Amino acid sequence: MRKIFIVDDDSASAASLKEALEQEGVQADLFKSGEEAVSRAYQDPPDSIVLAMVMPDSSGYEVLHQLDIHPETSRIKVLLTTENPQFHREYALIAGKRLELIKKPCLTADMLTALRALADNEGGSSDKEEASWHEGCPGVYRADAVSARFAEEFKRAARFSYPLSAIKIAISYESKKAPDMQRLMRECAALIKQSLRVIDITAITGEGEFLIIQPRMGKSSALVHAQKLRNVFQGHEFPKGIESSAVKTAMGIFYTDERSSADEAGFLRSVNEALAKARQMGENQIYMK
Repeated sequence: MRKIFIVDDDSASAASLKEALEQEGVQADLFKSGEEAVSRAYQDPPDSIVLAMVMPDSSGYEVLHQLDIHPETSRIKVLLTTENPQFHREYALIAGKRLELIKKPCLTADMLTALRALADNEGGSSDKEEASWHEGCPGVYRADAVSARFAEEFKRAARFSYPLSAIKIAISYESKKAPDMQRLMRECAALIKQSLRVIDITAITGEGEFLIIQPRMGKSSALVHAQKLRNVFQGHEFPKGIESSAVKTAMGIFYTDERSSADEAGFLRSVNEALAKARQMGENQIYMK
């Protein structure tokens, strides 16, 4: 039996959809809280979620982020109900076939039609996309596979005139006892993914290096995000065998907006130069170019 979560504080609308789904033989569970729905999804993932963009305790984006950081829930298909679907259209394009938008208020019949269409799509990450991920790090691209994703995001940002930022992170380990680098990178990848938005793109680009591509992220927000990441690393208790105080970071940031004349190659070159400068400044430093 298919199972669908309905996450909406509009009780009347949610109840109407639940009744219609159950008449079609679908198990429908109601949630008024995004946090409650995510907690249940971790334990027993549904096939799809009908998710209101605006709720008292969280936004639809926050719920999507919490779903995205766990492999067992990252492929759940989501029908996002919003009063302004056009505003979120670019987000839906980035998320791909796992996400559809529908204007709120909406008829129950329209939501049923949208759910059927969503079920027919190959939701979540495709086999081709998963083949591009770094070994042992779901959702994190390999260096040789992220170029196409970056080119796609760079062109989309230019077309729709929104900012695009990138953070390049270098991880170093300052201890006489060398760690298992693969294990350290997996742990760092998990930390980074948990701190990012659903639409952000992460790649391991070299030994101890990560690249984070952030659509719709401007100068000040990118800096705040890098500072947050630095705090996450500094406050994290790494597992046994990795000395937490020995893990150091350096972060370089570059961004582009409608005034920028940087091309794709220039953008990547600039973020690499920013990282080199951060490394020169010392441990746990951030430099924005």
